[in-house]
Amino acid sequence: MLTRFLTAAAAGMVMTACLIFVMNYLIEVSEAVETTPRPRMTLEFGRQVEERDVVEKKPPPVMPTPPVPTPPLNPPTEPIDGTDVIGIRMTLPAPPGNIHVPPVLGASNNAIINIIAVQPNYPLIASQRGLEGHVIVAFDVTEMGTVSNVVIVESSSPVFNKAAIDAAYRFRYKARMIDGVPQATSGLRKLFTFEMEQS
Repeated sequence: MLTRFLTAAAAGMVMTACLIFVMNYLIEVSEAVETTPRPRMTLEFGRQVEERDVVEKKPPPVMPTPPVPTPPLNPPTEPIDGTDVIGIRMTLPAPPGNIHVPPVLGASNNAIINIIAVQPNYPLIASQRGLEGHVIVAFDVTEMGTVSNVVIVESSSPVFNKAAIDAAYRFRYKARMIDGVPQATSGLRKLFTFEMEQS
């Protein structure tokens, strides 16, 4: 037992001495490497410029503007009827009768035109019960052609009211024109008929 302990202690001391020697050697080598200056490479970037002949651009010659001739002065003519007249007496031609002026493009008057008409969705409850009916709605059309203020005028069943109102709001119109200006229209009516398809 004592022999093993002494052997282990001797081996540990030898290992420790070796480690100290190696560490000392590494420290000396690293200090020598740090103190030795490293050669540095320098890179030079140069821009290659092509040699070109410089050509001076001459501005185009300016053409002289011809002088504006001054109109000859006409002496005032003597008035025939005793009124003061300045300049030349001119007689205006008589206007021709029955002049027809065509209307300006887009300025003509026209009626309201329905551009988009939407069929209402058949209510699910009505289709399940086999109900058919109709709804009459009244509404206004704005200058932009959109529908506003939809109200129910007549309805065969309240089941169809919401579908008719939703469809009316999706309508689009070309507003009526007066002197080229779009006008709002009120009091329009539409009849929606709800009929089930016959199979």
